[in-house]
Amino acid sequence: MPRASQPLARAPTFGVLVDWLEDEYQSTVVGGMVEAARESGVNLVCFVGAELHAPSRFGERRNVVYDLARSEGIDALVILAGSLGNHLGLDDLARYCEPFRALPMSSIAAELEGMTSILIDGEQALREGIRHLVEDHQYRRIAFLGGPEGSLDARVRLRTYGEVLTTYGLRPPDSFVVTGDFQYESGVDAVRVLLDERGATFDAIVAANDQMALGVIDALRVRNIRVPRDVAIIGFDDISEARYCSPPLTTIRQPLRQEGRLAIEVLLQRLRGERVDDVLVLPAELVVRRSCGCYSDARRVSRTSNLPPPLTRPGTELTVDDALRLRRSRILEAMREPVSGLLDGIPEGWEESLLDALIAELRGAPAGFVERVNMLLEDVIHSGALGDAWQSVLSALRRELMPCLASDPIMRSRAEDLLQEARVLVGDATEHTQAQHRLMIEHRTRALSEAAEMLSAAFDLESLGNALRECLPRLGVPSAYLVLDDEISSAGARVAFAHDPGRDPAALERLRDATIEGTFVPDGLLPVDRTYAMVVEPLFFKDDPFGYAIFEMGPMEGFTYEALRVRISGALKVAL
Repeated sequence: MPRASQPLARAPTFGVLVDWLEDEYQSTVVGGMVEAARESGVNLVCFVGAELHAPSRFGERRNVVYDLARSEGIDALVILAGSLGNHLGLDDLARYCEPFRALPMSSIAAELEGMTSILIDGEQALREGIRHLVEDHQYRRIAFLGGPEGSLDARVRLRTYGEVLTTYGLRPPDSFVVTGDFQYESGVDAVRVLLDERGATFDAIVAANDQMALGVIDALRVRNIRVPRDVAIIGFDDISEARYCSPPLTTIRQPLRQEGRLAIEVLLQRLRGERVDDVLVLPAELVVRRSCGCYSDARRVSRTSNLPPPLTRPGTELTVDDALRLRRSRILEAMREPVSGLLDGIPEGWEESLLDALIAELRGAPAGFVERVNMLLEDVIHSGALGDAWQSVLSALRRELMPCLASDPIMRSRAEDLLQEARVLVGDATEHTQAQHRLMIEHRTRALSEAAEMLSAAFDLESLGNALRECLPRLGVPSAYLVLDDEISSAGARVAFAHDPGRDPAALERLRDATIEGTFVPDGLLPVDRTYAMVVEPLFFKDDPFGYAIFEMGPMEGFTYEALRVRISGALKVAL
């Protein structure tokens, strides 16, 4: 039975079992958890291992870190079950979770008994995507790149593919289906299997996730096979790379960040003793871009919208005011539809205020439509999202608004000018954000290279600690701790390094060699003056285990912590 809920004298600490932070799927879900935890005053500790029973040689060395989640300091637990159990069935995954059952738990992307399971209904959106290939583009030879056989999501997507094509009388041969592992490299390899081993001829590929779809696109490009002219591609997830690859990827958008936020919210409800449903389901949606052969989203809107037609009769012409009044709800729905579930950090009713500002300015009031767009852009970018979604909003606004202005050419011309000015603003903001992101990645890559050089020169624990104190601030990591386990020292698990510039170094030094019993850190080691999000990485070199590192989360990019893990492990191999 889960622990009985009771008031905590300290901030609650939630653990997270996650198999990988370098992949954008996991990092986006965890990013939603971090946001919700910070807003709610919750500490978050991410135990980063590997997929359970994965064929990776070092999976067992990585997965020992999950056992730390049973520590006394963990009050509730989130399991990224969908990716963690890619190579397990649900029964085996449930059995793996048994030792954690004393904690309130939530599961992401797999339904497990005894905890709140947060699922995404991607089946309907995938059906729509495959129908789009068949009906709108007339593709008939559609191949499928699936995920690991142990993954429930992969099985559902494969089943959906077969069912939709069967309804159209299309029965793809077995040679059209390739099993992958959700990684980019398996997308590259799938092209080789389809073309070289099987000699398959196809005009579209549906990939079970975006990473594999991106691998497919690159592999086809190497062979001078053009996407979408020669082969159309559809992915699944809508990671950021899907928007910026060439061509932009048509995909199924999962509300990953929302999924992570919800996992934290339901655990807080459980700790408060509130009732929570056993299963919560979030919708996914088809996002049409160029990789399927479309060059705008107009076709998608006309196919998926349930809005009524314009309320006009042949031979009549409405005034602008009457047309706006009759069409208002349709305009607002069209503005919301392209960015449903994507825009976080903006106030409710944003679409009404934006439409009202435009209409007021068209009537001569200094309402500041473009300035309103700019304010909303700033809100979205500040929340960590990208501003390009507003181009779809502006396209939808123009498409639905212009028929209302048919009786007033001057107002129509003014609307075109204002919308174009807003488009330029969005384009500039998106380009600026992308440039900032590239510069940030370049800076972090240089910092990691410098850190690798410094850590590789460490020859004992003291020089390793000095190197870490110098390189961690450059990487944006606020604090870090190293714990050596009892296979390294006969004294048992002990703190070998502690770094937090905001705390008294002498106090941290006194925690060196402190006894660790029943928890993953000694009392007083982690910050008490602020809530935190930590990443716990196992330290090992080949078959030699050393312990684990604890990094306070600064950058969300998981490769920072994995790169540090590798370099620290190498330095410990020398030092010990």
